[in-house]
Amino acid sequence: TSQTLGKMIMKIRIVNEKGENPSFLTSLIRNISKTISALPLMYGFIQILAPHVNQTIHDRIAKCYVVKL
Repeated sequence: TSQTLGKMIMKIRIVNEKGENPSFLTSLIRNISKTISALPLMYGFIQILAPHVNQTIHDRIAKCYVVKL
């Protein structure tokens, strides 16, 4: 499984709805969608701090989840 250094340090990984590693296309969609999360004023990233929200906008678009190892 390939992870970024930050994900290794935080002991998290990204999985798809089936709990598997996302495909290349899903990863591409997730990364491109990060621009949507950044607009306006990083709202898509900041909203994860709310107790009732467990996914960022780009994770919902790509149908991915961040899980702890």
